[in-house]
Amino acid sequence: MRFIHLRRFLIVIVVIAISAGSTSAQQMMQVEPQLSPAPRVTAPPPPPSNREMQIPQQAPQQPWTPPPTPAPPPISVPLVAPQPVLPPVFRGCWQGTVESVDSIERAPDAHKLGYWTPKTYRLCYKRVGGGPYQLTFGETGVVASEKIKYSKGRVEIIATDGRSYARMRAFLHFDEYRAGANFRGSTFAVDEVTMLECKIDGDQMRVIADVDGRREDQPWFHAHWHTTFVRAPM
Repeated sequence: MRFIHLRRFLIVIVVIAISAGSTSAQQMMQVEPQLSPAPRVTAPPPPPSNREMQIPQQAPQQPWTPPPTPAPPPISVPLVAPQPVLPPVFRGCWQGTVESVDSIERAPDAHKLGYWTPKTYRLCYKRVGGGPYQLTFGETGVVASEKIKYSKGRVEIIATDGRSYARMRAFLHFDEYRAGANFRGSTFAVDEVTMLECKIDGDQMRVIADVDGRREDQPWFHAHWHTTFVRAPM
């Protein structure tokens, strides 16, 4: 009997020991910390191939050009500049003859000079129709002579003081027979540009002048003269 009780006691002890061991194991399993899984490392993508790395070509950029500046409006320029207006004392016709000159000088390497051809000047400052007063120059500009033909001239006003003084420029052209031609042979062209300094003194116009002459469109002479113009019928 005692053996049986002892055996039972040993079995109980063994059961208790086994129960205690499993309980301790469960406790150890419960106390053991739960480790979180390691983060997943993602490998970087492989580098693109040369074909994938090609950069699309951009269209070439044109240099910047500023917009064109609009052209200014055309400026209307009169074909003939208006001439100064002469004072009333110049109205009417004035006439004078230049028989000789005070001085004359031949241009360098120019053709030799002959005799001075007397010049006649007839200036008329008059109204044509109902228009403004206009200045006309002579009928021929040259004293009638068998040495001269085809004479013509014109005059223009340069300046005036508005009282009794005016500066004018006269253009005279004529053809002159060559020496020894007996007035039937060839001629040469003569052009004279005369600067006139005119001063009204009562019924007279005192004039001094400088003349530049050209022969066949080449410089020929420079002359200086003075004279007096008087009133003439219209």
